Amino acid sequence: MKDQTDFEPDEYWVCIIGPTKRRNLPDGADFPMRVAVEGAFIYVCGHPYLNCWSGWGVDSDTVQAINKTWSVAQKEGTAMVQGSEARPT
Repeated sequence: MKDQTDFEPDEYWVCIIGPTKRRNLPDGADFPMRVAVEGAFIYVCGHPYLNCWSGWGVDSDTVQAINKTWSVAQKEGTAMVQGSEARPT
């Protein structure tokens, strides 16, 4: 629970990974990835998450829109970016 005297805004972690073909995915392919991230969040942050959503099916147009938004946030200094997502095309 957020301390009422804490004026720092909440932040969310975002990750885009892929691409792959849906035909390459076994049934329930989202579950092990989501469980890994949920466990890692608790380990790193030291408290449970309030939101966790994920899913296959995001198309390249949506990825490009997210990359564009993320690029603006990075230029404004409001995004901490690591890995290939730091270099949107």
